[in-house]
Amino acid sequence: MSSCSLEVIGTVYGLAGGDGGQSIEKILCSVGLSYGSGPVDMTKTLITFSTAERHVVLQKSNGAASNAWRIVNKFNTVTDDDMLESGESFELELTLSPGIRPNEQFRLEIQPQFGAALPIARTAPPEISSGGVYTLY
Repeated sequence: MSSCSLEVIGTVYGLAGGDGGQSIEKILCSVGLSYGSGPVDMTKTLITFSTAERHVVLQKSNGAASNAWRIVNKFNTVTDDDMLESGESFELELTLSPGIRPNEQFRLEIQPQFGAALPIARTAPPEISSGGVYTLY
């Protein structure tokens, strides 16, 4: 059985749309390497989003595009590449369309080129207000 080379660092956040919509349209989470893992090339990483009704493969993007993900911040890096190395962490932004509804359960899977996927299962809060920022549990 292969172990996951990635782990979530800190809290997973959801950002509600600012256009009066009452859904989570962006997810922010930071990832780093698990203890003893080798580097992960994020350009070759696959991220999927799923709920009971849909399954979407998110595309890597350099801008905020629908059903896409991007690296928005890099911490403790020596080089400015997309290779996640020991001691580094990358903050990922996932943009979803349509968004996540109140109380909706969802699952993310971050699949590096080598090794097991990192599963992240969360539930949206019971109430979502336009422009709100929420901790996702």
